[in-house]
Amino acid sequence: MIGKEELLNFKDMWTWLSGYPAHDREYYMKHVAKREEMWVNSCSLANGTEDACDGCRPLWNFDKGSLCTDPNSPLYKWRNTDRQDPDNRTFFASKVAVLAMNVIADLGDDSSPGHKRDPDFIHSQLHG
Repeated sequence: MIGKEELLNFKDMWTWLSGYPAHDREYYMKHVAKREEMWVNSCSLANGTEDACDGCRPLWNFDKGSLCTDPNSPLYKWRNTDRQDPDNRTFFASKVAVLAMNVIADLGDDSSPGHKRDPDFIHSQLHG
């Protein structure tokens, strides 16, 4: 079971990546989060190798795979979108961040009381 801290780290990373489409998860971990130890699979939710990982299960329906392996998932699409296509990288990163925000809201995150799934609140979190 993933904890709130892992979810918040995941949300923070994808929120940041939505604003900086030329960068990747490794850059975020090293230069923004300043992590001494990198996350497995560059993901705070990872609990194993990419093919065996199910840490994102609360965020994504696993009918066709995980966020990393399902061709319909926004994370998969982000990974397969060229950096020369910043609009789509921003779009897909934002969608990943919103998935995390929704799960955090369902958990009753203290930092967002009354904002559960509110589009204006989500927009403010993504775009300051």
